[in-house]
Amino acid sequence: MSKLIELSKTEFDQYAKLHPLGNYEQTSSFANFKEGENWHSYYLAFKENNQILGATLLLAKETKVLKKRFFYAPRGFLIDYTEDDFVKEFTTEIINFIKKKKGVLLKIDPYIAKAKRDRDGNLVQGGFNHDFMELNILQAGFEKVPSTIQPKWLYKIDLRKKTEEELLEDMDPKARQIIRRNERMGFTIKEANEEDQEKWIQLMQQQSIKNHTMQYTSTFYQDLFRCFGKEQCKIITVELTPEKVITYLKEELQSLKQKKELRTQAYQIHKITEQTYLNQEKEDQEKEKSIYNNLAYFEQKKKEEPIFLGGYLFLLTGKEMVALQGAMVEEYIKFDASYTIHDQMIKYALENGYDYYNLYEISEKGNQGSPLYGSYLYKKKFGGEVVELLGEYDYKINHTLYSLYQKLFPKFYGVKTIFKGK
Repeated sequence: MSKLIELSKTEFDQYAKLHPLGNYEQTSSFANFKEGENWHSYYLAFKENNQILGATLLLAKETKVLKKRFFYAPRGFLIDYTEDDFVKEFTTEIINFIKKKKGVLLKIDPYIAKAKRDRDGNLVQGGFNHDFMELNILQAGFEKVPSTIQPKWLYKIDLRKKTEEELLEDMDPKARQIIRRNERMGFTIKEANEEDQEKWIQLMQQQSIKNHTMQYTSTFYQDLFRCFGKEQCKIITVELTPEKVITYLKEELQSLKQKKELRTQAYQIHKITEQTYLNQEKEDQEKEKSIYNNLAYFEQKKKEEPIFLGGYLFLLTGKEMVALQGAMVEEYIKFDASYTIHDQMIKYALENGYDYYNLYEISEKGNQGSPLYGSYLYKKKFGGEVVELLGEYDYKINHTLYSLYQKLFPKFYGVKTIFKGK
């Protein structure tokens, strides 16, 4: 006998953690976080012969005037979308439940990639295509929504069956060069303490002002830390020690000196042309000038060690590690310290059995005019692939009130980057 039942938070989390579509939004931690924004949570499962065949977190919010509710399964359902009959059956049970709770509409945005894409966003010939899953969703009674409240385009690295060496090799050569240079400069990462968390929050707020994006409050982040806890929510910061940087810069000066001597010898015995000699001289002179400027700068910073450069907020749930948001101190952006964070956290994810390292939101493929296009160009340097999710779907329960409630649905949901314009 099959039936829809409510699960405890623990029961739901145990199921969601192991599900192939599990993600940080289909967790009790995320539900607790959204309760701070007046969302009520339900944990539902379809059970047959004492076995759970599918489940979902449902969030519900009631309007003050009409006392009706809209429902949302964030990045859900957690079901097998390949089985068209089961998608219909599960949806029917959920809708019947929602009707009893005065629901007007149900919104879902399944955590399913539409088709296999490469790092440039191009479709991979012979790769998977999940259009049939979308058809199953539509045949269950949903309608596709043109725009989405959550990021539809992500950038992810598949860690399965990969070694550390293979992941490094898959990176852009420039990324590998920066990572190795930062190692020599002595950049280090650590998990933020309370003082560093506050620094990072202030940094994020400054970045929001600079980029004209919606600004998340300190309370927003503090609630996130509280609900997900230290095991699932981490801010990883990167630091440098001036003394180590000074040592590295002096070594670089010595290296340039040796290169100059070898170049001069090669020119004198006609192994390189005069033009090549002059071009390389000019290039090294620019490097030398930069090194001396940095030396002078860090000599003044000797007493300020270590120096906080910035950090990233990570959510670690189920099979995936998500680099949700990041910000670096403007003064030190030129040192590309964020590469060190991602390099070390990719290794951490690999060592701890995660299937994916999710660099999160990017621009739509080919949209060079998007403010997120630069983010995409940066993230693709780490290897991986572009992920386009299926999209967002609404189930109209009350057709009369649907249009009104669709407009009332919160536009500012989760942590999507929202540009406010200048």
